[in-house]
Amino acid sequence: MEVRAPDAGGMTGLSMALAQLEDIPSRLEVTAERALLARLNAGCSAPIGGLSRCVDEPDGGVRLRLDTVVCAPDGSDVQRAGEEITMEAGLTREAGMDAAAKLGTRVAETLLAEDRGLLKHVIDT
Repeated sequence: MEVRAPDAGGMTGLSMALAQLEDIPSRLEVTAERALLARLNAGCSAPIGGLSRCVDEPDGGVRLRLDTVVCAPDGSDVQRAGEEITMEAGLTREAGMDAAAKLGTRVAETLLAEDRGLLKHVIDT
């Protein structure tokens, strides 16, 4: 579900209802994936895949992993990158979202640094 930021902010009935529906692990995963694609200027038609997964840690924290793959248009070559972070228990929502976004950006930077030419048709570097 998407809502314009002005409609979701504050203490309106809508914002309180949305807060109850939000699944924080899903939000962390999507935030990392979107940050990856945003850094690469990649849209839905780009041959880039990203998959984030949140796993609860025994101490109450969360481990967030982002794995990516970039494919040649004809499937003849692939490039992979991945990284994970651990967020400690009690981290604020905002700090968690910031950490997830930074994870996505770092993985994108790894892809760019190790690019073998697979990103040239997808992004504006």
